[in-house]
Amino acid sequence: MADYKQAALWKTAFGDKGDGLDPKRGELVGAYDRFRDRVALLLAQIQRELPDLTLHDITHVDALWRVASEIAGPDFPLNPAEALVLGGAFLLHDAAHCRAAFPGGVEELSQTVEWHDAAAQRKLVAGQMMEGSPGFQAVLFDTLRVLHPKQARKLAFAKWSDGVGDLLHLFPHDELREAYGHIIGQIAESHWYSPHELEVFAAKTVSAPVCLAPAAWTINPLKIAILLRVADAAHIDAKRAPRFLLAMNRPSGVSQEHWRFQARLHQPHCDTARTELVFSGSSFPVTEQGAWWLAYDAACLADKELSAADHLLRDHALPRLAAREVAGVRSPESFARNVPTEDWHPVDASLRISDIQSVVERFGGAKLYGDEPHLALRELLQNARDAVVASRALGALEKTEGSITVHLEEKEGEDWLHVTDTGIGMSRYVLVNVLLDFGRSLWRDTALRREWPGLAATGFDAVGSFGIGFFSVFMLGTHVKVTTHRQTCGTEDQNEQWVLELVKGIDGRPSLRAPLHGEALKRHGTRVSVRLLDKTKLLKVKKTSLDIFSGLSNTKEAPLTLTQVVGALAPALEVDVFTKEANGEVVKTVVAGDWRELEPLRLIDRIAPGRVALYSQWLSNDLGVAISNLSPMTGSQGEMKGRCAIVEHSDSLFGLQAGIVTVGGLYGGTIHGFAGIMVGKQADLLNRSEAIPLVEQDALSKWADNQANLLRAANKLTWQKSAKLLALGAGHDELLVITHGTEDWTANRLAHELKNLDEIWLLEHRECQYESDTDEVTKSDFERNLDLDPKVFVLKSGTAQNEFIRSTHWPSQLFMDRLTQPAQVFEKIANDVWPDCDLTNAEAQVIAHVSGVPIYRDVKIIYRTKHPAETADDSSNPNSN
Repeated sequence: MADYKQAALWKTAFGDKGDGLDPKRGELVGAYDRFRDRVALLLAQIQRELPDLTLHDITHVDALWRVASEIAGPDFPLNPAEALVLGGAFLLHDAAHCRAAFPGGVEELSQTVEWHDAAAQRKLVAGQMMEGSPGFQAVLFDTLRVLHPKQARKLAFAKWSDGVGDLLHLFPHDELREAYGHIIGQIAESHWYSPHELEVFAAKTVSAPVCLAPAAWTINPLKIAILLRVADAAHIDAKRAPRFLLAMNRPSGVSQEHWRFQARLHQPHCDTARTELVFSGSSFPVTEQGAWWLAYDAACLADKELSAADHLLRDHALPRLAAREVAGVRSPESFARNVPTEDWHPVDASLRISDIQSVVERFGGAKLYGDEPHLALRELLQNARDAVVASRALGALEKTEGSITVHLEEKEGEDWLHVTDTGIGMSRYVLVNVLLDFGRSLWRDTALRREWPGLAATGFDAVGSFGIGFFSVFMLGTHVKVTTHRQTCGTEDQNEQWVLELVKGIDGRPSLRAPLHGEALKRHGTRVSVRLLDKTKLLKVKKTSLDIFSGLSNTKEAPLTLTQVVGALAPALEVDVFTKEANGEVVKTVVAGDWRELEPLRLIDRIAPGRVALYSQWLSNDLGVAISNLSPMTGSQGEMKGRCAIVEHSDSLFGLQAGIVTVGGLYGGTIHGFAGIMVGKQADLLNRSEAIPLVEQDALSKWADNQANLLRAANKLTWQKSAKLLALGAGHDELLVITHGTEDWTANRLAHELKNLDEIWLLEHRECQYESDTDEVTKSDFERNLDLDPKVFVLKSGTAQNEFIRSTHWPSQLFMDRLTQPAQVFEKIANDVWPDCDLTNAEAQVIAHVSGVPIYRDVKIIYRTKHPAETADDSSNPNSN
């Protein structure tokens, strides 16, 4: 009997039960055997195709039965149909790691986006690689690695021609392939999902096909997908990396390390009493340190999979696995008890992510923040701000003390950017274990209580929360130095100050040392220094616009000063900010809290420094309104929640807007239709690209009413501004909500005029636009000469739910009980003035003329009193006789 048939899960599913269904079990076993035989031939291609990979052949598949059984435990329930699907997923999950799994072979693969991406990332030309060359093999590997889970989903139905007219299926049993092929493919693909994505299987069940009657074996796909994932993650033993094959193949680079670590590991076993999966192995010598660390990383990954699996199984009331965590992964020292080292001790001071480079590049740099290096500077300013405010909270600084200095320095032909704060500084532990732990924020970590007892109790609220902002510094340059002086030294700090230096960015290991002469800080705080890759890219403003005639975009650029950039990023900071250009004087760029009193034009120019450079004619009407109407929003406790004005248009300036929401005084996101600043909180986005205002309902309404009064007094109130103010809680009585003829009417005037009318025809604003398909006039003639019927009233457009902030419905949630749209105001007035009114929908009515030509639209006709069913006078209907 084959080894895998000795596994507990196999015996549970296919062992004789004497229940009359053993023949059906035998049929499933036969189907799996034939399926396995064919897939084994496909899997054999992988080692020939990609010899650097550890074994992905049939021995790996067979071993998964053993590993899954060890993890699940002897009592884990698995019926025969579930076992067939699990076995099928075992067979297919890695089977597409070879060109033979793709009908078109290399020609098909080389046409994929994934192939071209892989070539570009390796700086190779996709069409100029010789088959078999190192570059070709690398691109083939990269492409298959990306595509294999997607292709695995299709393989249950894959078929090949035998050359004489017959088609041979990989899964030869027709009825079972049709019944289970799709779910096998989905589960095989899911081994590449994130654990939470397995939730897609939670609501699925698959009943037995008729070919298995009278058996009623129901499949739970979530349970099967979990078994595949945990078994695959935990199969890291010598069976996948035979030492003799390692000696023959001689893989290189990281592949060699994978072979070496697996070659030294024994079969994992489950300690059922501790619910732990235990990895053990032979000793790793000093020359194989890298391999040991890969073994540790792989065990940590298996631990995460087991933890995620246990959560999913518990959440969905499914039987739990016997192994729910991996023994010893909480520290390298613990893991070394079972996987020993020889003549060296594993002490981990590196970033605690298994694939550090790709994760940091994706979530800590340009892929997260886009091509906007100034946002990396914002992250550094944010960290500096948090450090100063924390120091104030602890009492080391008075409420008005502390500062941030941003300095550009030219040194030996290189440009360096320094951001220095006088905040709390960092201990050696925080510098090494927290700052460099991607995704770990000290402010949200349990270590905060040990590092700074009492800080959390002060109500201190950091802007930073994700623990990834520091890594954005690598957008600016790869050589980074962090110099820090903790305001009170910890017991572990032999030195008063530390310097953490990363010369090669995330590609190299950091060094920790005492500061050299000239590097030490004069007082507590932190200085982050980065050698800039491109200073000009940081200090410029861009404006891209569309030429409506040519359809082409046009980009303008203009230089900015460091003072302008820093001012735009920290416009409302409650900490003094100084800037110093290379060889220049120190400039006090932001006085703590000065945004509350700063002259309006200076505040707008701080927010949008590109206004003068690129917008010398920037919507002069709106700019004048903004300067005149900039007014405070005051909260219930007298605190200022904003200082801004409503404007009709808002355009992108310096990648920002003339209206912004600040978080902790720093730029947090834009707010459309505003000029000025609102105080807010960050939206829950990694790149912190949007923020939500914190102003309360009453304060916002009061401010909106004041804006309406200012605009009316200056004769600057338009229906567009009225719509915005209505959405922001302003009283509707004197806002423009409807058009009659050439006049925009306020709500009060509408109520007054309705008293003298018996009938109105209502159109929405968009229905009064030119319609080329139906209007028998030119667009220009329509726009110049449209003469609306006196009965016609045009209801003005309201604001969209995401009018102000693109990803949220703010502020609609504040005004659920208010009239915030012109249509709502009209409905209330109509019902108040005409309590017995009647509404009829009428099609193709003449609503206007253009140079004598009738214009037809569908309208809502509202009568003062109940009216007969007829829609309108036949004379207005073009189809009447």
